[in-house]
Amino acid sequence: MTTVELHLPRAAATPVTVTAETAAPGLLIHRWPDPTHPYRIAHHSGHVIGCAPTEAAARRGAELIAPLADWTRSPRELAAPPGAGGADPARVEELLQTAGCRIAARPS
Repeated sequence: MTTVELHLPRAAATPVTVTAETAAPGLLIHRWPDPTHPYRIAHHSGHVIGCAPTEAAARRGAELIAPLADWTRSPRELAAPPGAGGADPARVEELLQTAGCRIAARPS
């Protein structure tokens, strides 16, 4: 696993930099100050996909969703329908829940 600096986009604020480890190509895991789900599974762009209570759950969640799409693609490409190279959000959520994770809040 490689440790990288991940710049997290935030609404109305300067991006936050965290240290993240590569869990799978395009998928990273990092810690976040949250008392119940302190681990995040993030896209390499910094967008959070899921939250986990333990590092093991985060790794398992990343492992389960890794085959669903080419996570090295851009967020716009991943938003395409699954047959067109996108990631199926319902399947991502189902697999994250299987690993004991929860889906990150979706932007409104």
